[in-house]
Amino acid sequence: MPFASRPLHFPATLPTPSPTSIEGRRPAVPETIGTYASQLSRDRIDRLAPLPRKRSYGWSVLRVASFILGSVVLATYMANVAVTHDKEQRVIALLEERRKLREEEAVLKERLQSKKAGI
Repeated sequence: MPFASRPLHFPATLPTPSPTSIEGRRPAVPETIGTYASQLSRDRIDRLAPLPRKRSYGWSVLRVASFILGSVVLATYMANVAVTHDKEQRVIALLEERRKLREEEAVLKERLQSKKAGI
């Protein structure tokens, strides 16, 4: 039997919605226009308000861990800079001392040559 030739069965009456809400309570019926308006504005505000989000501790842990890691990296960098600066200062001091010794050596060589020439 083709689909179009089957009889359609509709209920005699459509089911009427029950006067109770999903929770089993009757909906609040406002007694005055003012209470109805305030109820409407509260409903509108409730719909516009963001839904509360479930608190996730993962992001907090991630933020703390990244802060700690960043602090460690910064401290390591600063320690390396301090060590490098200290090494540079020691090298500069050694080069300065070497320059002074060479100048002193040159002065002593001149004196020695002048003594040899004067003898």
